[in-house]
Parts: sequence; structure tokens; C-alpha cells
Amino acid sequence: MSQKQKKPVDPSKRGKRPMPRGWPGPGGGYSTYLQAAPEWRGTTVQVCGMWPFSAGTGSPMVGVPIGRNILSGATMCCDPISWFMRAKLISNPSMFVLGKPGLGKSTITRRMALGLAGYGVMPLVLGDLKPDVVINWLTEPDHLQHAIGAGAPESRAAIRNNDREVGLLLDRLRELGLADKTNIIVVSDHGFGHSAFGVDVAGELIKAGLKADTESDDVVIASSGQAMALHVRDRDPQRIGAVVRFLQQQPWAGVLFTTGKPGGSGVPTEGREPGTFALELVHLAHAGRGPDIVLTFPWSSARNPFGVQGTDYTAAAKTGPLEGTAGNHGSMSPWTVRNTFLAWGTDFKKGATVRTPASNVDLTPTLLSLMNLDKDGDRFDGRALNEAFADGPDEEQVPIQVRTLFAETADGSYRAALQITELGRQRYIDKSWRMR
Repeated sequence: MSQKQKKPVDPSKRGKRPMPRGWPGPGGGYSTYLQAAPEWRGTTVQVCGMWPFSAGTGSPMVGVPIGRNILSGATMCCDPISWFMRAKLISNPSMFVLGKPGLGKSTITRRMALGLAGYGVMPLVLGDLKPDVVINWLTEPDHLQHAIGAGAPESRAAIRNNDREVGLLLDRLRELGLADKTNIIVVSDHGFGHSAFGVDVAGELIKAGLKADTESDDVVIASSGQAMALHVRDRDPQRIGAVVRFLQQQPWAGVLFTTGKPGGSGVPTEGREPGTFALELVHLAHAGRGPDIVLTFPWSSARNPFGVQGTDYTAAAKTGPLEGTAGNHGSMSPWTVRNTFLAWGTDFKKGATVRTPASNVDLTPTLLSLMNLDKDGDRFDGRALNEAFADGPDEEQVPIQVRTLFAETADGSYRAALQITELGRQRYIDKSWRMR
């Protein structure tokens, strides 16, 4: 078959300038692919005077940065969540990664997962369909009790919903024939206290001349709501002492902790500053990252507007009484320190109330002991809760020691108490309060 041949375009009939892809027609050098011009990026300091840039990236700047475009050098951003929810580039938040071994499938997936975690997305890596331990995190009623308080109708409804969730789990275990082979532990990480009085610690220190301004690093304050960690620049002992003495004079300050007083053996109980307890006593001392001062706020056993005990002072934008029913946590009040710890299953005692102290730090050694992986447990901060096990000791025959320690200034104007319970080598913090 003969094929009609296209005649070359007469150069004299071409335009004065080629089209973006070249001269059209045979022999004109027309290209079906136009390579992007190289791009370089820098900060406004590095390329001063060129901001804003006249040319943007050729790739979507939405999602986790994963590298550079091999043709243009522009930043390449990609992840299925951002491309679905923010950029609307794909119709569902999914991704299938296919490639030869060793070319980076796992690397790019990990990069996206870590980047998404930084954006607030919680990655779940389901690598084992038959795990030994499953963690089911139920967020509420945490946010609700922060906003409207413990005991509010909405907070109680959230707890009832959690109860239904646990019930569905038990039903499923029975359907799978695993109910008689499973142990279940329900814990919470803190209680709640009603926020009755707010304290602007930074503002108070500034007014007292102990901190330059809100952004200064002479005293850096890390808030935990009802307790504050104060980091003093260069750990200056003079400033630490001045801040402690100021706080001890304030009616809104509770119990104070500083680095342990030198001398003696074992864990120190007194802090370097008179009237304070040692940070080591409450497991908060660290040579590199530990605070210089820990300030806790006063609390009481008064009931909140919904009849739940526990009322506290808390961090706030200004110092003074607070209105509303909001709650918080972080204090040394027993109403926030003590919280939920329930366990049942094939390896736990039935219908027993264990009165020995327990903490969330005991969870890991307890789980390992249940799986016969670490009976010793000396390498953990916590302990296995052996007295709760079906084959464990009598729960009423476990020796504990409860001690109340005191700290006060030389003139007796400030005095505080701290109650701890000791079981073996473990030391549990029960509560602390200011006496005067």
C-alpha cells in the first residue's frame, strides 16, 4: 500500500517565531514532550530580592514532602490522605505501592506515615492479624470533661458509650471462641478536677521581676494544667531560689519540688530549696531534661456543679476565679491521681478488690508476665501486679508501707505534706497538699 507522504513545510511560510513545542510539521523539530526548566529553591535570605518567586512548582504542594521531581528539581509532595481530603486529587484515600524488591516501597510508605503523624493523622500499622496484645483507645470522655466537667450528662453518656464498646468486644470474643482465652484490662490515664481558680504563672513572675517577658528564656514554663514545670536558664541557683521563695508566698501556689538536697543515702526526700520536696522522690529528676522547679496548685475535695468530688486551681490566661464547669488534670489531688483500673479474664481473680497501689506504668510488666515473657521485670519502672493474678498471693497479704513526708521553710510560714505508698522497690505517689 502506498502511503501519502507529507511535504516538508516551506521555511519561508513559517511564522517568525516557533510555537512552544517547536515548528509544526515534518522537519520542524516539533516535540510532543516539553521538558520543564530546572528550578531551585531557597530561603528568602539565600535568594534575597527574588521573593515571591515568579514560577511555582509543577507538582502539587499538598501532602508529605517525599523528594524532588527528577526532571524539574521541584519539591514533590504526596500522600493519599492529603490528596483526598485537602487537594481533592483522588476519589478515595487509598494507595497501592508496587515495585521491585529493594527500590524503596517501604521507605516511601514510612516517610508518608511519619509525615502524616506530624500533620495529626494517627498511622495504624496492621502487620499481624493475630496479635498477642490489642490496644483499643477510646478518647472520650477526656475532651468532654475538659470542656464541660466530670459528671456532666454528656460525660456520663460518653462513659456509657464506652461500656457498650466493651460489650461489643466481649460479644465478638464469644463469637470467635476466644472469651475463655482472653484477658481484658480497662485503664484511664488520669482523673479530673473542677477548674475553680485560674493562675497566669508567667504573668505573675513577670510582675515580680523574675521573668523578662512571655517569650524570654530566663524562666521557661511547661504547663500540665494543674502543675507547672519551670526550667531556669543555666540552672541558675540564685534565680531558682528567688522563684521558689516568691511562689511560697503566693496563696495560689501548692506543693513545690526542686533538685534533691545533696548528702545522705538513697532517694532524697528534701529539695535543695527549703520547704520543697526532692524531684527524685516523684520520678521527675533528669540531669539533661528535668525541670528545676515543679509547681503544683492547691486542690480540695469540694464537689463540682455535677456533684463529683475534686476542685482545683489550674493554669489560665489571667489570675482569678473561673466560671463555668470545665475540668482539668495534672495536680497532686487524689481525685486526679486515682483513676480507673479494672481487669478480668482467664488469668485474673474473680470478684476481688485489690487495694495495693497500682499505676499505668505497671501495665507493660503485667502483660509480659501474663504471656510468660518476663517474670522478673526488674528492668522496668513498674511491676507485675501478681496479687491480681488467679495464681498470685492473697491480695490482702501484700505488705505495703504508707508514709507522709513534710517540708517547711525555716520560719515555718510555709509547710507542705506528701503521701507515698511503697511496695517492694516501687514508690507510688498518693497525694500532696499545702498545709500553710
